Amino acid sequence: NPRRVGANCDQCASQYSGANCESCSSRYTGANCDRCSSRFSGTNCAQCSSHFSGTNCTQCSSRYTGANCDQCADTRFAGANCDVCADQRMGGPNCDTCIATDCIAGLSAGGKQTGRDEPSGHSCAFFRDGTVACWGSNEYGQVGDGTIGNQRSAPTTVSGLPAVAGVTAGGFHSCAWRRDQTGWCWGDNHANQVGLSTLRWGQLFAAPTQVPGLSGVVEMAAGGEHTCARLSNGTVMCWGANGYGQVGYGSVGPAHDAPSNVSGLTGVEQIVAAGTHTCARRRDGSISCWGENNQCQLGDGT
Repeated sequence: NPRRVGANCDQCASQYSGANCESCSSRYTGANCDRCSSRFSGTNCAQCSSHFSGTNCTQCSSRYTGANCDQCADTRFAGANCDVCADQRMGGPNCDTCIATDCIAGLSAGGKQTGRDEPSGHSCAFFRDGTVACWGSNEYGQVGDGTIGNQRSAPTTVSGLPAVAGVTAGGFHSCAWRRDQTGWCWGDNHANQVGLSTLRWGQLFAAPTQVPGLSGVVEMAAGGEHTCARLSNGTVMCWGANGYGQVGYGSVGPAHDAPSNVSGLTGVEQIVAAGTHTCARRRDGSISCWGENNQCQLGDGT
């Protein structure tokens, strides 16, 4: 009997069981017990299949759950091997990164500028397809949809601004940098925070306009009435209101009408701009701040 082994042929071969070796052992299946059962795999069916674990392969492996270990334990995954994302909008090793073109890639919120009583408060987001949408206060065209004066209660697409890599919202203006490393701004420009050399009240830009003399932009930061850009070479340029020295040229005074380099600042990896001050983080981990310090916001001990 081929199902029996041993000197006296009184034992069942490994793939058989039962009084007469008429059944398949737990590790085997099929008419001739020549295939591994669902829980086992490998030579002699000695290993647990991918869905199972434990001494006798009676437990579900970490990826699986259910009575037959045939369901994905993590609902983010799907497929026979639980190795694809259940939501096709998601990607990454853990299926926790939104990769669809309409997924939000970045967000920025603007706020009221100290000393100004006009209604304010707007927000902007940019998406993986390179478009931008803004909402909220629009008295100065800061939403960027080509209109002025009407609040936007829902995200509204910013007109004529494709291939965006990032967005920042200031007090009454907004800016974005594109994948071609150009800088674009819109909204209030009375202090030239949009960067268009029109230093006068009432000058508004309801749609994005490219900032002249600015290239190699990899990040922008919009403050209350000033704007800064980090360039690919690690330097920073700022423009706009400078009543507190927030543009970083080493002086305090009138607004600056064009982007200029911040004095003595290199190797920068991040910039942020607030109402009347600005900060930068260098590659060596150090931080520099400049501008108003009435609340010790510069952090220099003064």
